[in-house]
Amino acid sequence: MATDYESNNRVNTAWERTANLIGVGLLMVLSYQAGLARGRGDKTMGQYTALKAQYDRIETEYSSLKARYDGLAPQYAAMRDRCDTAATQYSALKAQYDRIEAHRAGTTINKPKQ
Repeated sequence: MATDYESNNRVNTAWERTANLIGVGLLMVLSYQAGLARGRGDKTMGQYTALKAQYDRIETEYSSLKARYDGLAPQYAAMRDRCDTAATQYSALKAQYDRIEAHRAGTTINKPKQ
């Protein structure tokens, strides 16, 4: 009977060791996976922080540029009106100049030579 107990104890011990090794292996794999997840999370958080800082900087720059644009928009409209007025005046003066040149050329050509 002592031999049955000893052999049974050895079998249980072998199974216990195998179970312990499997358990330790699973714990190692789970710990590794948790470490990877934490590393990814830290990396993602770092990227988020950098992108948030960039977004805040761009938002501030946008606000500044928008204020400048809002100030320049009325000036642009006024300058555009002045440009249109100048273009209209130029067209009228050009037409007048062309008529004068045509008249001058016609009188010079039709003028009898002496």
